[in-house]
Amino acid sequence: MAKNKAPTNLLNSDVNEKVLAVVITYEPDETLEQNLNVLREQVDCVLVVDNGSSNIEAIETVALRTYCMLIKNSSNFGIAFALNQGASLALAEGFPWLATFDQDSQVTPGMIHGLLSLYQTHPRKNEVGVLVASHRDRATGENYDDPRDIISNEGNSMLMRTTITSGCLVSAAALRQAGPFDNTLFIDCVDHDFNMRCRRQGFLIVGAKQPILLHSLGRTTQHRLLGKRIICSNHTALRRYYMTRNQLEVYARYALFDPVWCAHGVFRLISGSIVALIFEQDRIDKLRGILKGIIHFTFRRFGRLDGWP
Repeated sequence: MAKNKAPTNLLNSDVNEKVLAVVITYEPDETLEQNLNVLREQVDCVLVVDNGSSNIEAIETVALRTYCMLIKNSSNFGIAFALNQGASLALAEGFPWLATFDQDSQVTPGMIHGLLSLYQTHPRKNEVGVLVASHRDRATGENYDDPRDIISNEGNSMLMRTTITSGCLVSAAALRQAGPFDNTLFIDCVDHDFNMRCRRQGFLIVGAKQPILLHSLGRTTQHRLLGKRIICSNHTALRRYYMTRNQLEVYARYALFDPVWCAHGVFRLISGSIVALIFEQDRIDKLRGILKGIIHFTFRRFGRLDGWP
């Protein structure tokens, strides 16, 4: 287990089975330092990629205190762009694994070691492209991995159709063969698009049942509808735009490759949008975002949306 020391002499280090972690930041809060400290103890190097935060001086101070490298992007170029910066460094330095995290994700003790141990004992280890921890929501205390994303259960692990970015170990082989993360998506579904490309290349997405990542999907609230519990993510209207546009795009791309997953995804997109418009605030703005996402998908307008109020 790596100690909290500065990541020096990367080019000359022995990186056999070592892990480079990339953490993407945008206007992070005060929990960033704690999250980086915990992560830094479990990997060999941490790269923070900031997408144009206004509090960049504070982020730089935190990166120095936690002995993490820092890339300061001049603007918000999106999650895919930042992930590709981490992937480029991992491949250039010969790291066999890239660990990917959001700024609010917190690894639990032994999480990285547990994922690597799962890889070493997996019967099809040479086909593993992505390893992912079990996701535990901070607000509800429950696992929020969608059971419809699970292909099969295999003892202490699962074969997955796809998974979210945070808490993943991506192999260098998958990064090389599947290609870069798609910058045109900017945010939302960047992970699902990459995972589907990995699977098309013959790689496995393996989910762990025990190593846990503490994470949050939006600002979750709970409601009741027809006697059932409904969980709302309370994403902003702008995020509703990206979610709508990019989910439609990804489902269109992989409709023939995995029609069941895509059909379920379209249903979840419709039902999730309806729930947001019923229970969440700023309904008119979110409706505008959803409709704009549909229009831009239809007319093939991708990348960052500028000018949103």
